[in-house]
Amino acid sequence: MPTVLNGYVINRSVRDPRIPTELVIFSIAAGTTKTISFPEQAGGIAISMQLENQDGANAATYRINGISSVDQNLGASQFRGVNEIPISMVRIVAGAAGAVIVRAEIVRFADLQ
Repeated sequence: MPTVLNGYVINRSVRDPRIPTELVIFSIAAGTTKTISFPEQAGGIAISMQLENQDGANAATYRINGISSVDQNLGASQFRGVNEIPISMVRIVAGAAGAVIVRAEIVRFADLQ
């Protein structure tokens, strides 16, 4: 049964171990806000993601899949792993003194059909 995630149709389970994955890395500069759309910028859905706040003094915030939940806090010099959910987008607000690095394991749409 297909799954729809923010308007993108997924016909196979993203957890299928036979589907190849690849690592993509994004850097969000200090003091900026960026929304990463994995379908548009990486050609697929993220099946796991790590956020690393490189700002030693300020927290960053993030919101996954654009859902109407509150922003999550990522403390200074901390990292967070997000697993076991398909991720189509993440919105990051980096602190004033350091970047946020996003590492995501992507499953390409061509492999989900």
